[in-house]
Amino acid sequence: AAFDPRGADDVDFVEVAAGLATLAPASMDDKIEAAFALYDVTRGGVARPELAAYLLAVYRVLQSCSANLAGRIHHAGGPAKLADDTSRACFKAKALPDDAALDVQLFKEFVCEGISRAYEI
Repeated sequence: AAFDPRGADDVDFVEVAAGLATLAPASMDDKIEAAFALYDVTRGGVARPELAAYLLAVYRVLQSCSANLAGRIHHAGGPAKLADDTSRACFKAKALPDDAALDVQLFKEFVCEGISRAYEI
């Protein structure tokens, strides 16, 4: 379930890779850069829907690893709602349109904000 954000009883490569990257014994920067490379398939940056997809993978793994975080994420409406709300809040805070392309630095900033948000809710 942690690697199947659609709940379709199957997973694709990006879903598994995003979930595994969250668990990898690497620095946070390295994990986020790997995720950015996964989602930046056009090499033109990552848009809000891709940020939300990555945050969804992160939140699903976090809720699977911690009962405390699972409760917090559930209280926020579940991982999909939290990922969508967080990605929208990040874009709104920087006055970016939904189709803006994030570079790796802004992607890192938004992912860190998203991870922090899971602990603060």
